[in-house]
Amino acid sequence: MRTLIQRLAIGAVIVTGVPAAARAQAAPRPALVEGGAGFAQFVDDSPVNHSVFDGGGRIYVSRRVAIGPEVTVMFGPGIDRDFFLTGNATIDLVDPSGPHAKAVPYVVGGAGFIRTTLPTGAGSFTSSEGAFTVGAGVRIAPANAWHVAPEFRFGWELHWRLGVQIGKRF
Repeated sequence: MRTLIQRLAIGAVIVTGVPAAARAQAAPRPALVEGGAGFAQFVDDSPVNHSVFDGGGRIYVSRRVAIGPEVTVMFGPGIDRDFFLTGNATIDLVDPSGPHAKAVPYVVGGAGFIRTTLPTGAGSFTSSEGAFTVGAGVRIAPANAWHVAPEFRFGWELHWRLGVQIGKRF
């Protein structure tokens, strides 16, 4: 009788515990897709103003850390163009799934490359080099899966930028 009770108890644990553990392991990591616009100034003899447009995505690798690519295009005066391709890491300073998820401050850093086209006396000059950006922002969630995120960054090629991201969490 005792063996039968032990077997039933072990069977109950397996039947109820294994599916719950499998569901927890199979739960997909949330992802974000964002696009944004803003303003930037490159540091030169005098500041060079640029319009900024960007887009990217992130996959959470832990509860508060996400990684993903970002593409940024900056339009300066005349034919002045800057194209960034970076891999970014974002760290949420509060749990985005917690009770304070309506406003989530974060820090962001990324590294990759920049391709710059500048006007010269004979036409244009294009070059490529390594690049990085670092900054901070806050994702404000007015709707369930949507957010608006003002952010500030600076980086190399030496510049600062202020922008607003609009994104959706999946």
